[in-house]
Amino acid sequence: MTRIQQTLTVILFGGVIWLWAFLVQAQTTATPEKVSGSMNWILAILVVCAPVLTAAITWASVKFADLIKARTKNELVGGILARLTTTAFTLVREAEQTAVAAIKAARDPKSPGGTDLTKEEAEQIKKAVVDKLKEIWGVKGLHEAGKILGLTDAGLDKFLTAKVEEAVFVEKRTNP
Repeated sequence: MTRIQQTLTVILFGGVIWLWAFLVQAQTTATPEKVSGSMNWILAILVVCAPVLTAAITWASVKFADLIKARTKNELVGGILARLTTTAFTLVREAEQTAVAAIKAARDPKSPGGTDLTKEEAEQIKKAVVDKLKEIWGVKGLHEAGKILGLTDAGLDKFLTAKVEEAVFVEKRTNP
């Protein structure tokens, strides 16, 4: 809701309440013998406070709507991040058990590099994992994830690569 809409809403509600209070006061002042003096004070207070109360209620409802919108966005971002992280970790573990294990098994441990991967092999496996991650999420899923996270296509590619590198780092630390 824009500020103009908020202002118009406050004016409209304030005007309606003022009109209602005016009509009630007009009815009660038509027969003053039936209305005590305290009733006139209550109506006067109502006429003065109604627009302020209406403005406060409108402001609170707008703030509550903003809070709900922010929470919803935070939940979406958290869900996307959790799913991306889980997918990256799963694919890194899969690559570790298949590709990396096969390369290490084929190497002689007494060779100069031992069973460690070369930088080129590590980059190829990382690229394969990122490509598999993109394949699993699909074009539409990646587009939605990028939109929710506020990333461009290039930024999303960097983000996915960073997620895979994070998973590799954690995997190396937990399973040396």
